[in-house]
Amino acid sequence: MGRMGWVGALLVLSACGAELKVGQSIGLSPIRGETKVALSSNRACETVDCRVTFNRAVVMATRQELSKLDDAVKAIDLEVKELSFTDADRNERLGPERLRSGTIVIGDELVIGVEALQRLPLTLRLQGIALEEVKAQVERGEGASLMIHAELVIGPPMPRSMLVKYDVQPSLVLGVR
Repeated sequence: MGRMGWVGALLVLSACGAELKVGQSIGLSPIRGETKVALSSNRACETVDCRVTFNRAVVMATRQELSKLDDAVKAIDLEVKELSFTDADRNERLGPERLRSGTIVIGDELVIGVEALQRLPLTLRLQGIALEEVKAQVERGEGASLMIHAELVIGPPMPRSMLVKYDVQPSLVLGVR
């Protein structure tokens, strides 16, 4: 559907007060991959729970994917299909017995608790200040990226390195703001 088709669809939706979600079908690529995180070793963490934090910027969409629809974007839905943590030393997924508590914060706005990781897929809506920051990135000619901040409490033994796997499908929510 061309730009005029989108504009027509938006006019119809605006009259109804509805919204339209578009995702991979119009070229929004999944955010998929894995990252290996080196963890500092602390001898106490061999026998007691320890807190781990890490940050990473993740590219959500390219400028080309978002620039034509910028004015019509009301929100961005992120369908989190996979978000897992593995003890890379033992090739062992960190489940509830070792991943005791913690949060993953996306774009300073969206929060996933470790208990939610057991119930994926999960859809989060990016709007407000975080969405405005994404739009500002696109206006500056950059790709749209989100900062991910994780703070986790891991039970012993502490891995020396952790593998983080993720698979998230972004969808643009179009409509009247």
